[in-house]
Amino acid sequence: RRFRILRWLNRLDAAIALSPHSRDLLRGHGVTVPIHVIPAPVEVTDEALFTQSLRMRDINELGPPPRIVWAGWLAPNKGVEVFIQACAEVRAVMSGVQCVAFGVVSDPLYAHRVALRAYLAGVHLVADMPADAMPHEALLREVARADVLVVTEQWPNPGALIVNEAIALGVPVVASDVGGMRSLLPVQRLAPHNSPLAFALRIWASLQGKLSAAPPLMTNAAIA
Repeated sequence: RRFRILRWLNRLDAAIALSPHSRDLLRGHGVTVPIHVIPAPVEVTDEALFTQSLRMRDINELGPPPRIVWAGWLAPNKGVEVFIQACAEVRAVMSGVQCVAFGVVSDPLYAHRVALRAYLAGVHLVADMPADAMPHEALLREVARADVLVVTEQWPNPGALIVNEAIALGVPVVASDVGGMRSLLPVQRLAPHNSPLAFALRIWASLQGKLSAAPPLMTNAAIA
């Protein structure tokens, strides 16, 4: 099947990739036609949602507890357990921080394990079956309320759409240094995909306007 697809692609006049990473993957797999990189467009058409996001940015500067948000499928390749462990690190040095994960269940047994770990770490988990999943507009409203959106991809995602949406809403993003994330975010916002401590440090850096001192977990060795 792979070779049939490759032959079909190479009969085209050109191909479109959503990120330089996607382009390089296509090249690496033998696509020889011209490849144009056109980032996925994100339009926040709901003016009220965009206004709410700006208003929350202003309110958050006055001192409400920081709110850290994660969203995605509850599956190992999305890294929700890394988010939970990172939140435990942050909560250990920041009183009152709110960590919320909005997940869609793919494997009920895995979701139960995640729910237990979230409970023990003080992370509020909102888990829905696919048929009952939160409407996307409602999820964006939750993202707009966040001080930081955390994206813990464990696979080389060419470009997570929710990252673009958070950027459009003015919400800081901390993400795994995988796939096409470097084409979306500065390296200071990226963390090794399997390191909860590195994520905690990046989250802290994003929230430092709400803190008066560095947390005890912060070390030069851990940042590297």
